[in-house]
Amino acid sequence: MLSLVLIIIYPRLGIHQDIVWNGAWRGIFGHKNDLGSLMALGNGIILVSVALSKNKRDMLINGSSYLLTFFLDRYRCSAKRFNIMAILNGLSLSMLYG
Repeated sequence: MLSLVLIIIYPRLGIHQDIVWNGAWRGIFGHKNDLGSLMALGNGIILVSVALSKNKRDMLINGSSYLLTFFLDRYRCSAKRFNIMAILNGLSLSMLYG
């Protein structure tokens, strides 16, 4: 959440301004790979929480958290981390429903 707030309030601090990674989100982290590792892990954990939600309120909260982590992970400009997130999501679902 802090990364998203930082990008909205202070875009120059939350988005890389250098030549190589210009425009990529970095959030509160110094490098996008740090954010990516935590987002991929968090996304998989939240997906399990969505699947195990028992009422609509929990489903709404967990679902919006999942979409937020998915959105942050998708727009970090790192295809490798996005692939890791996709694999973790697939493994999480297969463990729950397999």
